[in-house]
Amino acid sequence: MSDYTVIKLVNERLRQLLFDGMVGEAAQYFTGIDAIHVGSPKETAELANTQPKRLSIFLYQVTEDPHMKNRPPVRANGATRLRIPPLALRFHYMITPFVPDPDGNALVLGKILEVLYDNSTIVITDPLSGEAEEVRVIFETLSLAELAEVWEALREPYRVSLAYQLRVPRLQSRRHVLAAPVGEANQHYGGVP
Repeated sequence: MSDYTVIKLVNERLRQLLFDGMVGEAAQYFTGIDAIHVGSPKETAELANTQPKRLSIFLYQVTEDPHMKNRPPVRANGATRLRIPPLALRFHYMITPFVPDPDGNALVLGKILEVLYDNSTIVITDPLSGEAEEVRVIFETLSLAELAEVWEALREPYRVSLAYQLRVPRLQSRRHVLAAPVGEANQHYGGVP
């Protein structure tokens, strides 16, 4: 299970996956992994003036997975120790190319779609524990108004972007609670012995 470093691990894995996938005609825009910037499109645009930044991976929202809420506590060490259930998260990314020509932007957008479609499940590995976890990659369809709100918040002109949701299965809680063991068994049902 993941700990607080999960955002960093997912960012790194997504960046590496996209860099490794930039082959064919799209490869000409990515001479090194530094061409992919993990940060807002505004930061990427500013960096692109001095460094060859060609792609922005922007984590713009983190939400809790509503389908995984209210799960029961998980039994930990011993019969009376329970661990608070892990937190299931959804990371919302906006991926924006910054290639100088329109044909290049189209190539890069197409390659991103292909790479993330072919890798709809990616694996992150915790460097300390060595535990591996699967992360689901889901293409999100945002309306033009929703995308415009993000760009307006950034105070940048609109650029064609792709939105993806990455579902991280579990963020481990460090909290434990004590539960009393069952003290007495009752075999009477509905008042009938």
